[in-house]
Amino acid sequence: MVVDVGSFLTPPAAAHHDVRRPVADDTTMIRHLAEGDTKLTCRALLLDLTSASYTNVFMNFLDTFHLYLWPRTRVLGVGDKTQAREVLHHASLHNTVHALYLGVCVGGVWAYSRCLYCSEEEFEDMMGHQVRVVAKTLFPFMEFERDSDAPGTTVTPSDSLDVRMLDTVAKILNFTYEMRMAVDDQWGTQVDGNWTGMVGTLAEERADVSMMLFWSLARKQVIDFTRIYTSEPFIMITHKPRPQPQHLALVRPF
Repeated sequence: MVVDVGSFLTPPAAAHHDVRRPVADDTTMIRHLAEGDTKLTCRALLLDLTSASYTNVFMNFLDTFHLYLWPRTRVLGVGDKTQAREVLHHASLHNTVHALYLGVCVGGVWAYSRCLYCSEEEFEDMMGHQVRVVAKTLFPFMEFERDSDAPGTTVTPSDSLDVRMLDTVAKILNFTYEMRMAVDDQWGTQVDGNWTGMVGTLAEERADVSMMLFWSLARKQVIDFTRIYTSEPFIMITHKPRPQPQHLALVRPF
């Protein structure tokens, strides 16, 4: 997909229509992508940043697009050489695996790349990075003690199944973690298009991972889930059938 960022502020030149679809459709396409339209299989974004005044528009575009939800989407930006660092280090690209910037200057073009996982080796060391964990108590899987009564407070984990697994993974991958509650201490429901609870905390990137959050199709649209390691069966309980009235004894068998 080709996006002329400048088209969001000014009408495109007539020549653009000869080489690409009408730019007026860009905003509609972006809106469908942001809403998770599965019929749009965008695999790359090509952004025209040759006008330095549009750099902020580019950043706002990526924020609106929620690019972090599509880490495999490749991003190619074309613009002035002096903007390379600003663009490639922008927070909106923090989850983008491959990003390339072509810096145009007098006498040639400089290529700058940003690769999230440049090594083909399996990622095994997080080098002490602190992971933000959001959690809610659910015995025996997750237990903790609140550090204060403030909403969204940090907590001190207690011995429980998920804490044991988290400690084991942290030791293997060499990371630390800080655990806290969601501000409203809820699992997460969608209200007026916004998510509450732990789901909202993850969707708004105020946490990196959650514990004991059950899978649902709606939640899957905004967060990723690991494989389910435990299941909880549901049993339907009803009243025992009552005896039929005597006046139906003659017709009930038929």
